[in-house]
Amino acid sequence: MIESVDALVIGAGVVGLAVARGLVGSDRIVAVVDQEESFGTHTSSRNSEVIHSGVYYEPGSLKAALCVEGSEKLYRFLERKKVRHQRCGKIIISTSPQEDQALDDLCLRGYQNGVNDLKFLTSKQVSQKVPGIKARRGLWVPSTGIVDSHRLMKSLESEIIDKGGLVSYRSEVAGISKIESNYLVEFLDGTRIRTKYLINSGGLWADKIAGMVGISEYQIRYCKGEYYRTTRYKNMRHLVYPVPDPEGTSLGIHTRLFLTGEVAFGPNACYVDTVDYGMSETCGGEFVRAIEKYLEIDVVDISPAYSGIRPKLFRNGKPVRDFVIEEEEKRDLSGFVNLLGIESPGLTCCLSIADRVADLISTPPLMSETKSEIVI
Repeated sequence: MIESVDALVIGAGVVGLAVARGLVGSDRIVAVVDQEESFGTHTSSRNSEVIHSGVYYEPGSLKAALCVEGSEKLYRFLERKKVRHQRCGKIIISTSPQEDQALDDLCLRGYQNGVNDLKFLTSKQVSQKVPGIKARRGLWVPSTGIVDSHRLMKSLESEIIDKGGLVSYRSEVAGISKIESNYLVEFLDGTRIRTKYLINSGGLWADKIAGMVGISEYQIRYCKGEYYRTTRYKNMRHLVYPVPDPEGTSLGIHTRLFLTGEVAFGPNACYVDTVDYGMSETCGGEFVRAIEKYLEIDVVDISPAYSGIRPKLFRNGKPVRDFVIEEEEKRDLSGFVNLLGIESPGLTCCLSIADRVADLISTPPLMSETKSEIVI
């Protein structure tokens, strides 16, 4: 038996949940599926839980536009849903003359992207905000914050269900076929679902989902980052970041603040071949060398905490620095929306990405064609 929905979202990370929430309504049947036991098992729950401002991204890019737009949308959602968060602000610091120039460039880029609340800090002002920090200068970014990502995703999931949407876990996609103007999605357990609109929010496996409909030029590489916890520092008021890696691999080993007051550092960055969240016991020295540039630390002050993996997108072997958010009509795949390379600032952008997807498939309007009861 083939069941039918109006829109099917593959992947129940924070972005997939936000997209499904944005599409669900009284006149349409929307489902979100995930291969894991619950939502956000991978990238969405193994990160720094930071709400970014938009200073890092190339002007005119999707990352820049959706981050600036999405951060305020997210703050409003968190307030309305009473999801715990904190607009703690961030200081990006320089520790050398070369990094001074990088800080100037970041400030200019931030203003170009519409981040208008930036302010330079002297070394003394940096240490007043975060005692013990060593820096030549700092760039104060007050709109940065932190959020309980689990509660955020739980709120999104609850809204989907409350509005009549369907959420199914342990549902791994085995194949996708295009039949006339619909897609038939087959699952490993034998379930088959027909849908007019299919949204690929597969995260670390989004390239595999794209490949199932014949889109083969994208490849996702797994970029692993580890975090180390510390008991030496607690209840820091603001995030502290170094200037980012010029290659774009990471934002550097920075402070990671928890809403409980705990402090960690991370992430580092290295490419791996498999999804494995095991922690290396030999990275302490690397972390200490990075941290001691701006804060007193010793290897005995840190211990392994957790790791995460970011989906770094490549196209025909070349890195893609921006999100890919594309309704693939030009490939004769009308109604199929690709979300590829959704790494940081994906959490910040989740609601603005959802709006972008809704816009892509709103002409003609997404109206229900089938009102059958379905169980997935």
